[in-house]
Amino acid sequence: MGIYAQAQPPCARQSFAEFAPHKPQIWRGWNVKIALAAVIMSVVSINCLRAQTEEEGAVRHTETAEAAAHSEGGVNSRRMTLIEFAIKRQGIPYRSGGSTEKGFDCSGFVWFVYRNALNMDIPRSSRGLWSSDVETIRLEDALPGDVLVFSANKGGSGSINHTAILVDKDSIIHAVSSGPRRGVVISPITDKYFAPRLVGVKRFLPDD
Repeated sequence: MGIYAQAQPPCARQSFAEFAPHKPQIWRGWNVKIALAAVIMSVVSINCLRAQTEEEGAVRHTETAEAAAHSEGGVNSRRMTLIEFAIKRQGIPYRSGGSTEKGFDCSGFVWFVYRNALNMDIPRSSRGLWSSDVETIRLEDALPGDVLVFSANKGGSGSINHTAILVDKDSIIHAVSSGPRRGVVISPITDKYFAPRLVGVKRFLPDD
């Protein structure tokens, strides 16, 4: 009786740490998982916010361009139809030789816009646009919808290799093959790359 009364069961002589040595490690594992999940959620939230900001900026840019084009004096309804149609194609990727909404090159975009917005046939190439017998006008006299033609070199020298549509007195829309923004984009008419390479402006639409 005495022996059994004084003896302690084996579990009574073990501390809690000895009895459950793996519990703290389990909690540490959960803490790592929770922290990792929090980091992932933060990254996703930042990317979503960035995408939303860029999208809102693009929308504001489009709305500004449309409003500016509408405010241009002497702009007839055909020109506005053309500009609105072109602006809605922003974001379509650049594709060499492309003239569909799967992808455009610069002259393919201009040709597509005139053909599908106004059912007009104009030359398909940049060189053809420049050599056409329609009126050549000064940039300061250009109206929304007029076609700008650019050369490979500054000062308007070198081969004709790019074309764009005037949106308003401050901006153009075109299909760009390289640079920070590619595909169909709106650029300032003072763009540091394109502005020095302007050869001239062609008018395929009457200015009535």
